[in-house]
Amino acid sequence: MRIAAILFIVSGISLAFNIDEADYSIVHNPSSPTDDIVLTTVDTWILTGAKTPRGIDCSDTASELFITDYSADRVFIFDYSGNSLGNIDVPAGLDDVGGVCSGSDYLLINEMGSDTDIWEYQSAGWNPAISNPSTDPMGIDLDADGNLWEIESSSNILYRFNSSGTVLNQWTLSEVPASASAMACTIFPVSGTNVVMVGGLTWSDFYFYEWDGSYLTYLGSHPVPVSCNKSYGAAWCQQRNTIFWIYKTGGDFGVCEFQCFITGVALERNTWGGIKAEY
Repeated sequence: MRIAAILFIVSGISLAFNIDEADYSIVHNPSSPTDDIVLTTVDTWILTGAKTPRGIDCSDTASELFITDYSADRVFIFDYSGNSLGNIDVPAGLDDVGGVCSGSDYLLINEMGSDTDIWEYQSAGWNPAISNPSTDPMGIDLDADGNLWEIESSSNILYRFNSSGTVLNQWTLSEVPASASAMACTIFPVSGTNVVMVGGLTWSDFYFYEWDGSYLTYLGSHPVPVSCNKSYGAAWCQQRNTIFWIYKTGGDFGVCEFQCFITGVALERNTWGGIKAEY
């Protein structure tokens, strides 16, 4: 989706988006990580331009990353190496943009503050698409069937809902740290099935769940691939068969691209079919 070609611009309050100003430390995983999950770093780069990044997603059709920034009220666009390609202003009054996901020719964003809609961006601009079932949303992604997956920051509830906003499933994830501030949520293919990965602002690990179309099964956890003091959004990239993740070390925000291997099988691009079907 070449959003940059459409709009190229050179350009209430919750714990989830003000937490950078507080002194929080990484919460270590209470259980041992599984040996069946291996994360291998491909590249890292410093995120420039964005002040307070939160959500991230990869284009389905172009070499572009979309990164939300709640204080700049924008969605920034980068290439896979961190070069700026432009940005898109979010709707007026939508001051606390959080998660982002992309389809074939559109973007969806959610709101961490008082707005209760999921907004859609196409060439004509922004419009509220559906009412968000989560009251404190963060990471969001689309699966191959066009259903949305979203993590609720304050409760660790994982939602699966359709394009009308009807909740199909919801799970309170008991395996993750009990503290609030879940951040990342992405779904991707592994050896003929689907895996959901979630992460949190101060969680030392990513947590992995298999979704076989009927049941959500906990697979295990693995430490984040780069040492950091804050962890934000993450997104699987179909074009590169990798995951991009936002983190913070000291005063710098960074982006890490990494590969994920589960039970000895790398992510298989050809099993995903029509990922992120038309919304």
